[in-house]
Amino acid sequence: MKIYRYVPDVDEYDCLDNVGDWSAFDQGVRLAPHWRPTRVAVDARAGRSGDFPSLLGAIPVLSARAWKALQGLIGERVEALPLDCAAGPYFAINVLDHIDALDYPRSEVERFDDGGVMAIDSYAFKPKVLQGRHIFKLPETAPAETLVSGELKALVEKHKLKGLRFDELGEAR
Repeated sequence: MKIYRYVPDVDEYDCLDNVGDWSAFDQGVRLAPHWRPTRVAVDARAGRSGDFPSLLGAIPVLSARAWKALQGLIGERVEALPLDCAAGPYFAINVLDHIDALDYPRSEVERFDDGGVMAIDSYAFKPKVLQGRHIFKLPETAPAETLVSGELKALVEKHKLKGLRFDELGEAR
């Protein structure tokens, strides 16, 4: 099973702007019970709207079309929280799966003096932990990145969804 980093294509597609506090999206806790649609505006510098506009980079955002296509695969592991956007319906995706899936002995990890993770230079994953998981975050990098499976990538391509790149990180084997 191949694992990829979710990367909105900010060079080719418009982004969303909002300077609010989005740190709750880094925790893996449910936000829906208290969620109020947050106002966002389109930054149309690229001049093309896509299905995955960037919102602060690591918070996945899906168009209604993308949510419809991916909901069956990821719906139980995320919350799709509506955004208030004049350009159309978008959903901020709160990834609930924060899982210990990094295989440290086979990965290359740079550490701070206190032992915390500074950077992951080479990823290796624990395959059993990733069974049935198609969008997730690692506790070590939750604020900075969202990871997805090859199956999610294939579904994006099958539905011809636009505005997302996939950086291959490694395999779970």
